[in-house]
Amino acid sequence: VVVEKIMAAKGVKTMVCLAGKGRCPPEDCGGIWGYYNLLEILADPKHKEHKMMKEWAGGMIDPAEFDADEVTESLSGLED
Repeated sequence: VVVEKIMAAKGVKTMVCLAGKGRCPPEDCGGIWGYYNLLEILADPKHKEHKMMKEWAGGMIDPAEFDADEVTESLSGLED
């Protein structure tokens, strides 16, 4: 995370995500190595765990996906 600018506004604290790259691993997937394994399984419809992992992940995962608005919304719930 890079903080580019801090601006004061009366009684308002807002964090805004301007840009990013890639999607983070889902919670409880086993860290970065578990994430790579998950992506490998999801990419192979013939893998014996494909159906189960796709269901667990809530569908297919695009590792390149990034939504700055979604991140900004997540940040809005954080406190100092």
